[in-house]
Amino acid sequence: MTDVIRLARKLYQRIEWQNVPDTVDVDDMVEMIEDAIRHLYVVTGRALSFSEDFFVREADPESGEETVMFAEDLPLDEEEYVIVTAQLGFYQKVQSDVSDLTSYTTDAMSVSHGDKPFANLQEMIGGLKDLQTLIYYKMHRYHLL
Repeated sequence: MTDVIRLARKLYQRIEWQNVPDTVDVDDMVEMIEDAIRHLYVVTGRALSFSEDFFVREADPESGEETVMFAEDLPLDEEEYVIVTAQLGFYQKVQSDVSDLTSYTTDAMSVSHGDKPFANLQEMIGGLKDLQTLIYYKMHRYHLL
């Protein structure tokens, strides 16, 4: 079994310094990880073997905390692919918040580099997509069939 909460914590370590317009909590990150696992199954050609029942949720009676497990054991490369994919989803969501920022000039003032946050996020997203592609091609068992 793969601990989805552990993967969500790793995701948090990678995104914690990014300014966001709304609070991102553990449930949001767990959902991002779950979506990334679904994506992994699609791109690796295993969509027909996937089931939503693979996600097992249980509440710990003592602490009241919910545990979320994925029934399959994901190898390290698949875990990394999932985390990078979740990061991509997160940064694309953040980018949609700043997509309407622009630079402009009037007779009285000039506001420049207003669109810089979008460009910076676009560069980061491009790097993550490159990393995602690299990880995918390292998983030879799926694309050399």
